[in-house]
Amino acid sequence: MKDSVAGKVVYISGAITADPDFKRKFNRAAEAVKAAGAALCLNPAELPEGWGNYEAYMEHCMLMVRRAEVVVMLPCWPYSPGAKAERAYAESLKRIVVDFKE
Repeated sequence: MKDSVAGKVVYISGAITADPDFKRKFNRAAEAVKAAGAALCLNPAELPEGWGNYEAYMEHCMLMVRRAEVVVMLPCWPYSPGAKAERAYAESLKRIVVDFKE
């Protein structure tokens, strides 16, 4: 992963809605991305709570995907419709997509 993220803007993607432990997983991945030398880590687990609905969060997440150079996919991504959409969008934008290995 280090070669893929060093010096780049990185977005982390994975399941959030149905996972009560998502913040820990996303924050652990963010630490690894930063340790690998990313210029900036965009972590959706840091978005403020209380926006009220899934669509509002996805709007911001898709903007972060657009701004990223690399999208790191957590192992839980196949179980998340939102993460699947983020991956498809990243691929359509020709972003680098990397699977996170713990």
